[in-house]
Amino acid sequence: MKGAAVCKGKASDEEGAVFTVSSPAFNKAKLDSEVTACTRCSVVVTSEVRALQCDKCVEKWKCIKCLGISGKVYDGLMDCKDICWFCMGCGEVLAAKTKDKVLAVLEKVMDKLNRLEERLQQKVDVNTVEEQE
Repeated sequence: MKGAAVCKGKASDEEGAVFTVSSPAFNKAKLDSEVTACTRCSVVVTSEVRALQCDKCVEKWKCIKCLGISGKVYDGLMDCKDICWFCMGCGEVLAAKTKDKVLAVLEKVMDKLNRLEERLQQKVDVNTVEEQE
């Protein structure tokens, strides 16, 4: 499946990649009055076409054929209300930001672990000295 994912509930494709779907509550009836097409195959997206819209840029749509997901998976995703789908471009930007945040949190955790280890070592050194006296 092409695109990136952020999801409270988890779903996966045949390869096990976790992904999300955009705007499950979106009113597809509104699509019939606008001309929107899959950015890959150019099929016109109407209320009858199963497609996902990028939640960030809202300009890009992909049909389920181009995404590589089945109708059954699509229908299941539409039932989830806490799911978002992002096109490849937006997904890469969000993934980079997420990676930076994860690295920052990991760095803080490592700093705390190092300080804790130092304090523990100091206590061990004090106990060792007291035992030898």
